This record gives sequence, C-alpha cells and structure tokens, in this order.
Amino acid sequence: MEEEKKIILNLLLDKLFDEYKAENARKDTLESKALGFYTIIGIILADVIALQIAFKKIKIEILNNINIFILILLGIIYTIFIINNFILYKPKKRQNFSLSGENWNIYLKIGEESTSNTNPNNKLDEFIKSFKDNITGIINDNKQKNDILVKKIKAQSLLCFLSGILLLINIIIFIIAFLYGD
Repeated sequence: MEEEKKIILNLLLDKLFDEYKAENARKDTLESKALGFYTIIGIILADVIALQIAFKKIKIEILNNINIFILILLGIIYTIFIINNFILYKPKKRQNFSLSGENWNIYLKIGEESTSNTNPNNKLDEFIKSFKDNITGIINDNKQKNDILVKKIKAQSLLCFLSGILLLINIIIFIIAFLYGD
C-alpha cells in the first residue's frame, strides 16, 4: 500500500513539474516574441525618420506634412507600447520548483516518519494535498500571467501590421514625390 502511494505521488509530481516547465517555456517564448515586435516597430520608426530627411530635399510641402504626421503618430504609438509593456524588460522573477529541492526532502522525511507512526497515511496524505495545492497555485498564477502577456502581444502584432502599412504608404508617397517633384 505504501509503495503504491509513493508511485502515485511520483507520477503526480512528475506531471506537475512538466506542466510547470511548460508554462515557464511558454513565458520565455512570449517574451522573445514581444522583443521581436519591438524591434520591428523600431526599424519602421527609423525608416520613417529616414524618409522624413529625404522629403526635406524634395520640398513638396503637403507630402512633408503627411510624413511628419505619420512620424508623430508612430512615435506616440511606439512610446505608449514601450511604457505599457516595460515589464517585459525586467529580469525574470519566478517561483522556482524543483523535485530535488526542499519539498522533495520533506516528502522523504514524511515517508520515513509514516513507516514508524501508527497512522502513517495521514501525514503523507496531508503532505500530498498541500504540496499539490501549492504547485497548482503557482502553475495557475503563471498561466494567468501568460494569458495577459498573450493579449499584449496580439496588440503589438496589430501595431506592427499598422506600422508596416503606414511605412508602405510613406514609401509610395516618397516615390510619387520623387518622380513628379521638381
């Protein structure tokens, strides 16, 4: 009976640990994606600034004003997203969980005590329940944080798309101005 409980506990711990590692890996992937979007938006912003310099040489006032408007719009949007999502650039702080750490030693100690006590299953059952609740709480917190991060990244991808369209419009305007300018 005791061996069966230990086997079940080991399976439970392995499953929880795998889920914990999966959520941490998901968070790392999401953070990398967010950094990529910031890079894309930054490059687009730099392109618009370069086009602004080129528009100054062509000297067509309306096109210059359109480009300034696009530049200001992109700058404001980019600044808002950086301020809103600045948390992505902070060092990673996680609740660490390890099968070989302190919790595992407590489990082994309780397992040894349970063989000498009159009611060995009670302590082991209590430990299993509290340990499972603790780890599932950590996993659920990580899932909620990751879901919020997914929503922010969806907004960033939309911003990248809109910034790309604005840049394309800007380039088309520049080509037209270059061909038909004086």
